[in-house]
Amino acid sequence: GQTRNVATAALGAAAQTIAGGLSQTQANVGFSVKEPVTFGAAGVRVLVPVEGSKVRPYVMGGVGMAKVKQDVTFTIGGTDVTSNLRQFNTVLGTDLSGDFTKPLLTLGAGVAYPIGRLVLDFQYRYGRIFAEDEAITVNRAGIGIGIRF
Repeated sequence: GQTRNVATAALGAAAQTIAGGLSQTQANVGFSVKEPVTFGAAGVRVLVPVEGSKVRPYVMGGVGMAKVKQDVTFTIGGTDVTSNLRQFNTVLGTDLSGDFTKPLLTLGAGVAYPIGRLVLDFQYRYGRIFAEDEAITVNRAGIGIGIRF
């Protein structure tokens, strides 16, 4: 799976510190913080039987790995200067650049509802990435359509 942005408050605060330092010598300093994640997990899904109903609730859980990219950019006067920060006596540390891979735990629940050969699947998934400084929580809700064979 992929999540576009799970940026933590700590990442934003660290970027704000750098932007604050740059603004002491430069005008119109800005920054952008994103933390996209690519992940994979394997687990189990257990159906919860409900007698006399078409509805098929389930719970699930799994473990996997998540690759988190720290995508922080800085601008001066609207121009991206992230790759040229050395000219302003600034170097980004690993807290603001690069990527890392950490373990992931997923838990979830859902309900599948058959309609003929089609199955509607409504689900919620909770994910926890065990990052070094601050664990990252990813909440996802989804609706799926499947075909039974």
